[in-house]
Amino acid sequence: MNIVSLARPLLAVLILALCTSAHAVVADRAEGVSPVLVGSQAPAFSLRTAEGESYEFNPEALERPVLLAFYRGGWCPYCNAQLMGMRAIEDDLQALGYDLLFASADSVKTLAAAVAEMAIEGEDDAPAPAYALLSDASMKVAEDFGVAFRMADETVEKYKGYGIDLEAASGYDHHTLPVPAVFLIDAEGVIRFSYVNPNFRYRVDPRLLLTAAEVVLTQKPLAPLRNSR
Repeated sequence: MNIVSLARPLLAVLILALCTSAHAVVADRAEGVSPVLVGSQAPAFSLRTAEGESYEFNPEALERPVLLAFYRGGWCPYCNAQLMGMRAIEDDLQALGYDLLFASADSVKTLAAAVAEMAIEGEDDAPAPAYALLSDASMKVAEDFGVAFRMADETVEKYKGYGIDLEAASGYDHHTLPVPAVFLIDAEGVIRFSYVNPNFRYRVDPRLLLTAAEVVLTQKPLAPLRNSR
């Protein structure tokens, strides 16, 4: 056996370690996040809904593909616009067989208040959203997906001047938010598409997302890269 043959297994292990562990940190700025890679197995997680119920995500026991989006919180107008934009394609995504999950840094209490406010402001005969709003107030799931970053102290204070209290919204003092991100996960638990943009003002176009969701369903199953955590 030559040295090249011996090196290949070691190289494969090194690549796998780099792909699966680089994301498991909280970045010190939005531009520094390291999202889990397309082709990786999605991390498992347990979160709570706006109703306070437990939501368990097990990538090894999925029955349907999943769209998982991370957004900053109900206080963010860009995030609210994103949620509203999803209404235009949610029926199509459901018809394709997707479960739709939206996770934010908001606490369950904050999420519940936002849902109640949307109900008051919405039309009486408007259908309920097809997606589930999930509280990732600790930012553990965002960290596992590699999209969590810690806001600078001066930015936190500036937000307070705008009437945005991150600690009150999340119930934590970590001052951590997710970079807005969308992951398409197939029924095998493998991430097949991602859109992550450190600039919170820009979100993926719903039409592009729908096209990507359709393409994911045509792809052959993959043996996922295993996450190290």
